[in-house]
Amino acid sequence: MLISLNWLKKFIDIPKGFTPQDLAAKLTMSTVEVEGIKKQGELLDNVVVAKILEIKAHPNADKLKIVTVDTGSDKLEVVCGGINLRNEMVVAFARVGAFVRWHGEAEVTELKPAKIRGVESAGMICASEEIGIDGAVPCGEAEVADLTNLNLEIGQPLAEALGLDDVILEVDNKSMSNRPDLWGHYGIARELSALLKIDLQEYKTPEIKGGRGKKLKVEIKDKDKCPRYIGVIIEGIKIAPSPAWMAKLLEAAGVRPINNIVDITNYVMLELGQPMHAFDLRKVSGATIVVETAERGEKFVTLDGVERDLDEDMLLIKDAKKGVALAGIMGGENSEIKDDTTAVLFEAANFKASNIRQTSMKLGLRSESSARFEKGLDPLLAETAMQRAVELVKEFIPEAKISGKVVDENNYEFKAPEIDLDLGWLNNRLGTALTKEDVLDILQRLNFEIKEKKDQLTIVVPSWRATGDVSITEDLLEEVARIYGYDNIKSDDPVLPMSLPQENRERTVERKIKDILVGPLAFTESYNYSFVDKNKVGNLGLLAADHIELANSLSEEQGLLRNSLIPNLVKNVADNLRFYDSFKLFELDSVFIKNLEGQYIKIIGQEEKLPFQEKYLSGVAVEAGNDQPFYIVKGVVESLLDQLRLDYFWQVPKNIPAWCEKTRAMQVVVRGKVLGLVGELARTVADKVDIKPAVGIFELNAEMIANVYDDNKVYEEISKYPSVLRDLAIVLPDGTTWEDVKKAVKKVGGELVSDIELFDVYQGDKIEAGHKSLAFHLVFSLPDRTLTAEEVGQVEKKVVTELGNKFKARVR
Repeated sequence: MLISLNWLKKFIDIPKGFTPQDLAAKLTMSTVEVEGIKKQGELLDNVVVAKILEIKAHPNADKLKIVTVDTGSDKLEVVCGGINLRNEMVVAFARVGAFVRWHGEAEVTELKPAKIRGVESAGMICASEEIGIDGAVPCGEAEVADLTNLNLEIGQPLAEALGLDDVILEVDNKSMSNRPDLWGHYGIARELSALLKIDLQEYKTPEIKGGRGKKLKVEIKDKDKCPRYIGVIIEGIKIAPSPAWMAKLLEAAGVRPINNIVDITNYVMLELGQPMHAFDLRKVSGATIVVETAERGEKFVTLDGVERDLDEDMLLIKDAKKGVALAGIMGGENSEIKDDTTAVLFEAANFKASNIRQTSMKLGLRSESSARFEKGLDPLLAETAMQRAVELVKEFIPEAKISGKVVDENNYEFKAPEIDLDLGWLNNRLGTALTKEDVLDILQRLNFEIKEKKDQLTIVVPSWRATGDVSITEDLLEEVARIYGYDNIKSDDPVLPMSLPQENRERTVERKIKDILVGPLAFTESYNYSFVDKNKVGNLGLLAADHIELANSLSEEQGLLRNSLIPNLVKNVADNLRFYDSFKLFELDSVFIKNLEGQYIKIIGQEEKLPFQEKYLSGVAVEAGNDQPFYIVKGVVESLLDQLRLDYFWQVPKNIPAWCEKTRAMQVVVRGKVLGLVGELARTVADKVDIKPAVGIFELNAEMIANVYDDNKVYEEISKYPSVLRDLAIVLPDGTTWEDVKKAVKKVGGELVSDIELFDVYQGDKIEAGHKSLAFHLVFSLPDRTLTAEEVGQVEKKVVTELGNKFKARVR
């Protein structure tokens, strides 16, 4: 919104020395955001009123003239090409140093002395568009501005002569969304009077006295959407240009003057914030107004010439036969004011804010009127606006007369809200020590009425602030704070007890797991939806019936809640194989188990609980040329558990999921409980989802890891005595696992065997069929002495004997 300082000065006397920049800063820090300050006629510095004394032909150009002008202080010779030049013509003359816009289109350029076709030119006679006065003084193409009929003083600065000395404040509309009272100049003036502690001129409007003639009929059929409608018929209208003072103020506020009647409605809106509309009475059938919603599919052509498709929620202003205006947004083309209009119907109404906003959005039609109505206007403002409009009509057209009575269909009863305010509470919340007198002064300056009861104040809200803006005690606190000045409130750090937050153990372990996986193990984390496709889970051998089905799924592909992270990770593999041939992905998130009750209540106040859910950690690995990625993921899980300092062992699972290759699957056990599974994607499954390479997979219970993880570090002193390393290679049947061999070695070796490490597995033509070779390191040591070769040899023999007896193993 554009705010004219000259307009504001009609209601307040701005203190001397208080610059536009000061006003902008004051408003920005307390009320609305002023985005910019614009000086009207900014191109008129060094431009004066001048008179042409003599015109001569240019010796070197047929279309140019040499013109002598009187600037009031001197006589100068310039070169000009205006086709309307004549002697005694009063023109706009730009001195050297002025800034002009050539032909109204180029960038602003500083005017300098110039020689044009061999003739010195000491300035420039300007066209209107070149100095930005085309709105006030229009001129034709190739013409210069003709000021002759304006009775201007020669030598007078042009900005002063034309009254283009206003300063415009550009206010951000978004900052006024909750302040419908500020959408007019009087509202801004009222705000400044409170901020600057200056008097505000009372807005007085004369009561409208009815007369004889046509009687207006008004019927409101939807009182919820239109609580008030005021209509007045005025006859004896003569359409003409508005007075210069009004045209200048409208232009300053960014509105193009049209004619006296239309300009009055715009002027009242910009002054009070209350939109109005004027109908040509000839086009209003039966002098009747009916306010009701449109019919679905009804067509209506607005003033901009566009045909609109309406629906049954859109409010329409109708006459006895047709729609004549889209309520609160725009008038109809069929009732607009024409040059031959002799009688008008003025409308000042109040409409439901939400309905205007919804209609405006549906139609993609926003106007100055809708921008105000959708904020929620004070219904009492409509009467003041109508009185002001009629007052202006009588001022401009003395012969105009009121026809009939003023019709005011008012279904709104204003009851001023009352809010209790405790001074102690206010000061405590603001961190201030404001006295009762301070608070009373601020609220009274804002036009709040005060009722005092000892230390308790009851604040009565004025109608223009009772539109939803001020309704609770906190609103009053904000009013006091902003007028007192936020800069005057001392900033102080709150006194808060400092304590360590309660540790979320599960989250801490999750972060540690993720750090290990994405760091040294070079995995990439995957984020998938918690849903799976009920038509595709069968590809992995899973049953849709074992999943929880969603009642309102986003799509058919997301119809089930997942009970495993594997399906989505397998899909990630298929998607990534289009771009990469080697990658590792993991996901740590919740799965949802059907027919198992969880811990969270489904609906507050009821006993039913949400399904059981727990977090799992799953991962996949693909490596180009590696047809046994089982060992990759097994090594990953071992590395992860080692870094988490968890003791574990491997065992052959009894039940293997359908998605896992039967011959490549191992369970990892921690503290006697199965933590999860490591394996490879079954080839039958891989073929169904179009995955060619072998895929290693692991699935671990993340909540179990969090429960058994212990962050306490126990220091173990390194032995001072040397250890003995022996390598052993044995051949044994295929069915024997390394985990079983490792247990047997530890059982025989006891405390002397401090470490066992498998480093080679071999199967080939050098070993009989159905057997394999395991090669491993044995580390012997004691913390209190050095072992002898004889002791180590004896234990080694026992290990070989035990392995032979238990697994039919032989030394290779």
